[in-house]
Amino acid sequence: MRFRPARQDEAYWAAIRAYAKLTDGDGCTGVPDFHKDCCREHDLHLETGLTLSGRPISTWAANAAFASCIQSRSRLGFFSPMAAWRWVSVTAFTFSLRAVKRLIL
Repeated sequence: MRFRPARQDEAYWAAIRAYAKLTDGDGCTGVPDFHKDCCREHDLHLETGLTLSGRPISTWAANAAFASCIQSRSRLGFFSPMAAWRWVSVTAFTFSLRAVKRLIL
């Protein structure tokens, strides 16, 4: 996981929130809504395969950006346990879902 400094651009996060509202995104599905903007950004990346600026992003990179976003908001920074367990969860779920889809289709 790569640590990134917190984005200070409120316009960026307003656009992320607007996308979530447009798509009825709930942010952090099934977990407490800590760092909800990070969840919304992750949803955008996974649903579209693009960053907000329109650049392609892989699932792996989206999951890493998600963890990095949480780390940037945590007092523990890179060592945030929440970033670690959420990264493990989204990574395991994403790749498990793909395996199930391959079996079904």
